[in-house]
Amino acid sequence: ANDADPSEIFLFVCFFCNNQWRILVEGSGQGSDNLEDVFAARLKQIGKVVAVMDSWHAPVYLQRIWTIFEQYMAISLGIHMEFTLPTEPSTTLIEQVEQGKEGIAAVIHEVSQVDAKSARATYEQDERKVKDLIERTIGFDLVNEQVKRSITAWVAQEFKARIDALVHQSQT
Repeated sequence: ANDADPSEIFLFVCFFCNNQWRILVEGSGQGSDNLEDVFAARLKQIGKVVAVMDSWHAPVYLQRIWTIFEQYMAISLGIHMEFTLPTEPSTTLIEQVEQGKEGIAAVIHEVSQVDAKSARATYEQDERKVKDLIERTIGFDLVNEQVKRSITAWVAQEFKARIDALVHQSQT
């Protein structure tokens, strides 16, 4: 997302397209009984997900059941997934990784704290619906494992990009 042509960027904001209130609370409109189908259809339409995280340290993104579920769905569907951080947390992520083994371990520990079973939603009905779906189908362990893999792959990619930049700098 960071090196994309701005004229080719379009935003899809899930709560505008997946009317979560109608899906889960009112029980009306499409999606009440097929939440995973609604999410799958929307994700396939957009073809790419950029997860906007607030921080790499205890990110809110990993504490919310909707975002964990959306990420799991994107992974399951083979939808390209990217992560992005604001400037300051991005800088501290790289600084932490540059500390070596201990720094990398600290980052991995923070970003791998995925626990769909403990994740929350603003409305209890939302939380119950999504968690019931996870429990009925794939299970919390599989969701957690796949989301952890995705996040740690992102951290590795960021580290590689930093190394590439340093190599390029040393050659100029």
